[in-house]
Amino acid sequence: MKSRRQCVPIEPIYRKLILEKIVYHALQKSKEKRYKMGLNIAADLSLSFDYLEKPEKDIDIEEKMSIVRSLEFFSEFSEAELWEILRACAWHEYEYGTEIIVEGDIDDSFYIISSGAVEVFKDNQVIGLLQKSDCFGEMGYLAKTERSASIIAQNYVQLMKINSTLIDQISVECQLHFSKVFLKTLVRRRLSDTTAMYASLSNAQ
Repeated sequence: MKSRRQCVPIEPIYRKLILEKIVYHALQKSKEKRYKMGLNIAADLSLSFDYLEKPEKDIDIEEKMSIVRSLEFFSEFSEAELWEILRACAWHEYEYGTEIIVEGDIDDSFYIISSGAVEVFKDNQVIGLLQKSDCFGEMGYLAKTERSASIIAQNYVQLMKINSTLIDQISVECQLHFSKVFLKTLVRRRLSDTTAMYASLSNAQ
C-alpha cells in the first residue's frame, strides 16, 4: 500500500517570507528602497496577520486546487502557475453582511471569489454585484490607490486574497497572466458602465 504524501504547511513559510521582506525594506539605507509611507508597511503587516488567523474551515491543498481549476479567472494559467498561486494566497470566508473592503482605505491586496457573491457599494449605494470567479480590489493592487468602493458579502462568501508582496515572489509569466486578466476585467467593466450610461440617457430623452 502506498503511503499518503504529507503536504508541507504553506502558511508558516509565507508568513516568514513576508516578515523577512518587511524587515529587509525597513532596514534599507537607501531612502528609495525603504517603505515610503507607514501605510505601506501596515499593508504588508496586515497580510502576515492573514496567515495567523485560524481558518473557519480547513481545506486541504487538493481541494483548493480543484476549486482554482474551476474558476474562469484562471482559465489561461498553466498547471505550474496554479500551484504558484495556491502558495501565494490566503483563503478567507465571510458571512452575509460582512464588510470585506471599506471605501477610502488603502490596501494593495486583491481578491478572487471562489464561491458566493458580493455587492459593490459607492457612497452607500449599491452599484454592482460580483460572483464566483470575479475579482475585485485590482486597482488597489495596480495603482496603490484608496479603495474606490466598499465590498460587502451578499451571502456566505469564500475568497482568495493575494497581496502585492507575495505577487513579487511568483514567476514573471504568472504575473503577466494576472495583468492580462485585470486588463480584460477593467475593459469589460468600462464597457458595461458606458452601455449603462447610454441606456440611461436614451430613457431620459
